[in-house]
Amino acid sequence: MPTNLLRQVIDICRNNKSIYIRVKPSDIERLDQLGIQTNSGDLNMYYYCDTIAEAPVSMLTKHGIREVLVGARENTCARKIDTIKYSIIRYKLERIVADLDGKSDKEKFKTIYTRLAHMIDYDQEAIKTKSEYAKLNEETCRNLENAVLLNTAVCQGYCEVLRQTLSLVGIESIICYSMEGEDETSHTYNMAKLDGEWFNADLTWDYSNIRKRISPKYCLKSDEDFLRCSEKDKPYHLTDDTTLPKCNTSIDLYPEFKSHLGRKNIQERNKKINIAQIIHNAINKRKRLEEREKLPAAEKENFRETMKSNVQGINFKRIEQDNARENTNVRNDDISK
Repeated sequence: MPTNLLRQVIDICRNNKSIYIRVKPSDIERLDQLGIQTNSGDLNMYYYCDTIAEAPVSMLTKHGIREVLVGARENTCARKIDTIKYSIIRYKLERIVADLDGKSDKEKFKTIYTRLAHMIDYDQEAIKTKSEYAKLNEETCRNLENAVLLNTAVCQGYCEVLRQTLSLVGIESIICYSMEGEDETSHTYNMAKLDGEWFNADLTWDYSNIRKRISPKYCLKSDEDFLRCSEKDKPYHLTDDTTLPKCNTSIDLYPEFKSHLGRKNIQERNKKINIAQIIHNAINKRKRLEEREKLPAAEKENFRETMKSNVQGINFKRIEQDNARENTNVRNDDISK
């Protein structure tokens, strides 16, 4: 709309409840420049923007905007949210990024990815298409509303909350729509731009591993690695959108999870070794008891003394050295894996 007509349009729409005015970030700037007052409550205005970084709550309240529509160009299920509800959503997302000033893009991404993985559960009920719950939450489980307010979402909801949270720290990201999989359902995932390079990421398929402290398979992957990781489900990470940027490299953001797995494997292996040793000792003890019972009464005492002397003659220091060597070999094997 031309700037010289904006004031006239605003005046015409005042006190007309049947007319809704959609304003964009550029419109807000022009309203401020022209000094047009819009917060008197006699206008039905909603704010349309791509990311919540463009919609600070102070700006909405200043202009009396009642509803916000965020991310409709990226997310087909984005819907208008009243300003009060939006204020709660933005507050919760701002809490996630509150301590990230001065961090690198990779550190910011990792922190957000990890915190959202612990925050949002996958909404199994929402994918049961015939259920009443699925009908009521068909859109809200795929946008910010359920993901932030109820901490549940399906893939599109995960993508939207990741994209919007990243926008608060200045990281550009997009939502990608895959081709249909074998069960005739499509999938969504993100692409994020860090330090000038694009990467693939799928929080929906990574969140459970992050909670278990297992290295996520789909975090900041190149196109080649992204498809290799989902060999059995490639259609879910294949898209026919030729305009998407290329992802040429992969980054491992969770090296500490690998060392955690190494310690876990060592503990499990040592536990198996200890159990095997206990079973071995129990079998030998039973055999010795059976042998003693077969002996005449006069020889049973001699048998007991012989067993004691055998035990005293065992080189326990040598056994400890062998066990230590075995544990070192196990640790090296796990680390090499």
